[in-house]
Order: sequence, then structure tokens, then C-alpha cells
Amino acid sequence: MKHFIPLAVFDNLLYHGVCFALENEKFDLTQLVKQLKGFIDSMNVDVEQKAKGISDALNWVIKSYEPEIISIQENNKFWQKLDSFKVFWDHLETEYHIFDPNSISNPQQVVQLLIKKSKDCVVDTKATESIGSIVKSKAFLAKVRAELAKHTEFTPTILDEQVEKVKKIVETTWVPAVFTTSKGTRVLACAAHGNSKGTDNRAIIAVTVLLSRELRTDVVLGMDANSNNVCKAKDVKHGAGSRRKFNEFVEQYKPLESCFPSTEIEEKPAQDSVCKYHTVRKERTYLQMQIKKADKLDQSLKDWVITNYHATKTVRVNKFSGSATWSEASGNVWDTDSCMPNSLCPSDHCMLISHLVCPSEEGPAVTHDNALEAKTQKLGETPHEQRKPSWSWSDSVAWADTEESSSSQSAESPPSVPPAQRVLPVAKAAKTQPPVPKKSELEMKGDHNTPAVANDDLAPCQRLYNCVIL
Repeated sequence: MKHFIPLAVFDNLLYHGVCFALENEKFDLTQLVKQLKGFIDSMNVDVEQKAKGISDALNWVIKSYEPEIISIQENNKFWQKLDSFKVFWDHLETEYHIFDPNSISNPQQVVQLLIKKSKDCVVDTKATESIGSIVKSKAFLAKVRAELAKHTEFTPTILDEQVEKVKKIVETTWVPAVFTTSKGTRVLACAAHGNSKGTDNRAIIAVTVLLSRELRTDVVLGMDANSNNVCKAKDVKHGAGSRRKFNEFVEQYKPLESCFPSTEIEEKPAQDSVCKYHTVRKERTYLQMQIKKADKLDQSLKDWVITNYHATKTVRVNKFSGSATWSEASGNVWDTDSCMPNSLCPSDHCMLISHLVCPSEEGPAVTHDNALEAKTQKLGETPHEQRKPSWSWSDSVAWADTEESSSSQSAESPPSVPPAQRVLPVAKAAKTQPPVPKKSELEMKGDHNTPAVANDDLAPCQRLYNCVIL
């Protein structure tokens, strides 16, 4: 109620301003209406403009980064009824396998996983179709409960709640698919969306990890974990995982890792309320719905790429024009101070892209059980002109590696770590330099800005992957 009088005064001034413009012949009313409509359209709040903004952003990503895997968090099925979006989506269906959840509870917020139709990503239909019966079985749910009991502080009551949440998650907000690479490596790709309170984000990780063990696959998960910096006490009682809790949970599963290692993103000493990086930055005004949220900045890290591969670099994107790049510092694709959505970014989350170094495709896949015993090899950085496109994968979108180096970085970009310092799990060491790989490999969602490892320097038993999340 404390804002009632200021809002009433504003409305009164707005009313008199409109009346003055209408009564004064000095103003070109046609031009005023056109400019007002243009302003509203640019904010991507109108349904048609929102759909156009999303399709334009996805189209730019696909053309710029050539992604192999796309993960979409909240697609609106009704957009496909709009002519402009339908043309874009129909074309997308010719290039990608599109996976929906088993059950769609809200057609306006649908999690989807897209895998490019390619000889390098051959969908294993039988394995994919078997997932539903596996994750809903009593035996699997018991394993999830035991896993959460082992790695969290959950009470028996919370554990029971988590199991009930999982039954719903696997039906509505978690979309898995298994594909095989041209070298025979099996990969479990997933798109997932944690609930708004973050009370199920650790359960999603447990389900994904356990399923990858069951199917004996590598794993790449892009998700909006809704991992707030600080969770309310009432939500913690129901399993809510904050940014730090969520990342700590992920990092217990070696060699599983996130695109945001806690050692790089946390302040020293670590603080719940402060993080070096964000994927969400929004602030409501008093002219929008839910006035109680006005003038309160929500800046948090909610989007992640989780994988047993190694994310050598990650970039955030909230500007979808110009040239693709891995450098946030250039300002071409990332503006750290902008609230989202805006005229350049149609979503309230940025897009996340990670470059992954993958284990052997000649020997057995490096799984959670044997990765620590795998041989390792250090990789060096390759010159800019030798870089080739790689595969991509996303929470909402995926893209491939670009030819631009990411040698510079912004103040909020994750620190670069020379590839030579990173020990990567592989099935066997290389003896000779391999031939240059063909065009595509795999991508995924992320937010690092480390130097690229060029395909020319890869051992025959390794592949490069990139992942993207919108």
C-alpha cells in the first residue's frame, strides 16, 4: 500500500500527458502511435513479439554456432500456431529430432531436447524408449532415495518427498534421449527444469547420474536448476538447493562436473549471497505485475551444464547479433549489466554455451565407475586459424565452436585455465597426431571462457563437444 499514492500520481500524469498530445495539433499522432508500438514490441512482452524474439535468437545461434544438441527450458506450444514462428519451427524439425516430456502439464512451459539429425548423433530409439520404465520402477526410485540419503542432509520425511517429486519430474520437466556417435560412444543427453523453489534440483542430478550408470553411457545435462543464491528456510525444509549446495552436490560425483567449478565462481571466503557470475538478472518496476517484487534485483546463477566430460570454456549470451565468439569481454554477445529480458534478449535467462572435451570414442565410454582409472593426457592450445566447428548442445539451444579466440575476458568471465593445466580422462594415450576431425562434434550449455582446444591437437581417442542452454 505504501506505493499506492505514487502510482496514482503517475497514472494521473500519464492520463493528462495523453490528453495533451491528442489535443495538440503539433504532434503527429500516427508517428506517436507507431513509436509507442515499436517501443512495446522491442521489449518482447507481446506474445507475437516474444515468439519472434525467441525464433530470431535461436535462428542466429543455429546459423552462427551450428549446434548438434539444443535444450529448451520453457517453450510455448502456442507459438507454433503463429505464422512467423511456425515457419521457423517447421524448418527446425527437418534438421533436429525433437523430444518432448512424457506428459505436458503446461503447454506454455515445455522442456524440450533437440538432437541434430546427423551420422554423428544417431538416436538410439530403443534405449530412449526404455528410459520411462526404468526411472519409474520401484527399484530405481529406491536407488534415488538411497543416493540422496548418502549425499545430502535430507531427513527421512524430505527423502520421501523427493521420491514423490521424482515421479513427477521424469514425466514433466526432465527430457532424456540416448544417442550414439559415429565412433560408437553412447551419450545420455538430458534437458531439465527445476521447480521455482529449487526443491528438486539435486533429485534431478541423482536421477540423471543413476540412469547413466544403468545404461552405461556418458552424460550431458543442461538445466535451469533454479538454484537461488539463498533459499528461504521454508523451502530448505522441502529440499531446496541453493547455488552452493547444488554445485557441491554435483561435485561429489567425480568425474561429473559443472561448467561452473566452485573454485572459480565463488568469492574467498565463499558467501551464499554473492557469486562472481550470473545467468539471471532481472528487476521489476512498479508498472509491472507483482508490485511486491518491484525494485528488488534478482541476480543469480541458475543455469548449468553438468557432464562427465570436461568443460574447457563457457560463454554467456544475451545479445543475439553480429559474429559468434567465445569472448564475453568483446561485448558482442554478453552485457553483464543488462537486466533481462530486454530489446536484445527475449528471455529472462541468458543463453549458456560450454565447450567440452570428451573421452574416448574408440574404447569403452568413460563412465562414473571407471573414469578415475582412465589414462590421462594433457592438451595444448592450438592456433586460432586451425580451429574447426565442434558439436553443440543446450538447455534451450546448442551451438558449435567458432574460429574466434577467447583470449580476452571480462571481469565477470570465468578465469581462463590453459588446457595444458587440465588433466582430461581418456581411454588410452595417443602416440601420433590424428587427422583433422570432420566438421561437427557436440555442444552444450555453459558459462566458462577458457581457451579452446583445437581439434588438430586431439588424440584419436578424444572428441570435442560444445553445449548450449537458453
